[in-house]
Amino acid sequence: MLGACRAQATLPEEIALQALQAWNRGTVKQAVQRLKVAFAQNPGDPELLDIYGAMVLCANRFEEAKALFGAALQKDPQDPVALYGSGLLHLARGESARALQDFSLAEAAGGDRTVLEAAKLYAQWPKDTSRQPAMPTEEEQNAILAMKGMADYRLGAVNEAQAELKALMKRLPEQGLVNPPAPLMTFHPNHPLNGEVELPIAFHTPAMQNEKGVRGVVTLRPEVVAPNVAYVGYDIDGKPLALVGDPPYSFSWDTRTVPNGLHRVALSLYDANSNLLDRGERIVHVINGFSCHTGPAQERLRAAFWGTFGLQPDASACAEALGMLAQSAGERAEARLWFTWAAATQPSSGIRAKLAAYEALDPKVPICWAVQTSQKVIALTFDDGPKPGVTEALLDTLKRLGVKATFFVIGQHVMQYPDLTRQIAKAGMELANHSFTHPNLKTLSPQAIAQQLMATQAAVEWATGQVPRFLRPPGGDENEKVEKIAHAWGLTLCMWTIDAYDAELVGSMEAAEHVARAVRPGAIVLMHNGKMSTVQALPSLVRTLQRRGYTFVTLSQLLQMGRSQTTPIHLQRGE
Repeated sequence: MLGACRAQATLPEEIALQALQAWNRGTVKQAVQRLKVAFAQNPGDPELLDIYGAMVLCANRFEEAKALFGAALQKDPQDPVALYGSGLLHLARGESARALQDFSLAEAAGGDRTVLEAAKLYAQWPKDTSRQPAMPTEEEQNAILAMKGMADYRLGAVNEAQAELKALMKRLPEQGLVNPPAPLMTFHPNHPLNGEVELPIAFHTPAMQNEKGVRGVVTLRPEVVAPNVAYVGYDIDGKPLALVGDPPYSFSWDTRTVPNGLHRVALSLYDANSNLLDRGERIVHVINGFSCHTGPAQERLRAAFWGTFGLQPDASACAEALGMLAQSAGERAEARLWFTWAAATQPSSGIRAKLAAYEALDPKVPICWAVQTSQKVIALTFDDGPKPGVTEALLDTLKRLGVKATFFVIGQHVMQYPDLTRQIAKAGMELANHSFTHPNLKTLSPQAIAQQLMATQAAVEWATGQVPRFLRPPGGDENEKVEKIAHAWGLTLCMWTIDAYDAELVGSMEAAEHVARAVRPGAIVLMHNGKMSTVQALPSLVRTLQRRGYTFVTLSQLLQMGRSQTTPIHLQRGE
């Protein structure tokens, strides 16, 4: 007889789906946290091993990924996701033939055909480009278009390569200024695969444990059958499954029809008059791999995995190729832009050297809080934005007052509102760098800091033609690390003499009075491009200061009028 046992909560597929959704949003810590919860409930679940294996692979932790995919394959040798992961690891080591074999096995085991076709093509790239379509349709993968474009680049087919790679860049996230959290195709013979995800320190997974459980089709039967038993009923988690009337009353249960996790399996013995003779139940741990599961929830999880971890082109490699093509054609401005674009995702020393050939990347002033001058000049600066509905009013007011100012823009906003950004430039304003997504730069790795800065540099140059020379860290959060990286990429940290943020929150009159009281020659005023109180404060502020003999200049103009103050006069927190 099946022994009785108390049921425990089963793992909902939604936990794994939530992890993948968080991963795609870029909230890596949240994704890993969800997987930790899932592993705690289902130790050794091969689907979770596969998902975490793909995540650590995207962080270039290949040995850890190898252990995770290997453990999943021990549980299910036909697991297409684990086979795909194994192929990616071979590809990362330059073992193309073994990678191709694993990708073929994964496809035969039921893996996503579109993803695996691209993987097989890349395993043969650039040796065999004959099977690639001349120009993929909108529905076809970015990976295939990238392979075609990079193959034509290598073959010297300039026009074709430019058309294909430019079409590709428009289809990538933020037009290629950020890479997705996926395995990246570098098109480099020595390291053809890369990942840019900064994953938290690994958590313990029971990957190598010989986890007891069931998978595939298992046979259920009562241990002892009395002579008066006429039939046996089976149910799973309280739902009727089968009624068997022939000895030995066994039933073949396909565990692939239920989610991985703990399930209550119950059987009931009846006599010929349908009287219940006995009942027993047991908790069974189902641990199927991706090859086994069926049903809507499993299909959603499977689709989410393949949609997340299919091969994607490294935007930096493609942008660098476009830069080299432009350079060969003598298009210096376009070459410079594409090299900046490449630095947005891969701020390497090699890309920096290419940029340095077009401009000096060594600002004489590392940081500036004010300018020491006797001239009555000040620089108005506006952080954040561009912001529709406010930026237009701000520009109109500045133009009406005849004031030039400096706008510290957020790169992601520039990509969203390029026309509005161009209006700022056309009005004669200076554009400066306020990071790409407005994070606390001090908390980021050096690589992530450089990516934030260079993505914004590329966005502004693409939208306006201007090359920003100043960086204001969001919130004023800076340290030696931020300053050093900004300096290496040609940017001067620009802080402030007067911070109007608190007064802007109160109202326009308070903002105008606050700045007017604190103003001094050579001051840098921090205000915000996003508050109507700031716009409303400007007429009163400008007229007051003009009556005192002040003129308004951009930051670049201000720094030419005196020596930079490299220490804070009044250290206040900006926003």
